[in-house]
Amino acid sequence: MMPLDLPCWQTAYYYYRKWRRDGCWEMLHDCLSKQVRGRHGKAASPSVGILDSQSVKTVQQGGERGYDAGEGAQAASDG
Repeated sequence: MMPLDLPCWQTAYYYYRKWRRDGCWEMLHDCLSKQVRGRHGKAASPSVGILDSQSVKTVQQGGERGYDAGEGAQAASDG
């Protein structure tokens, strides 16, 4: 539910889509990100990126998969 001081959701969504398509939203994000990094004494663009394997989807198939030493073979569970 939208706060009462904002326009109806259709109007807000219209401008969101418009700004996203024309690149305004990305430009705003990049500009604000650089300002925040500058205020914290960091370079405008990060020099390192870290990916956590727990937060990156690698397959669309669910369930656990791995090596089962007891069976000596690949094992898959139905999850």
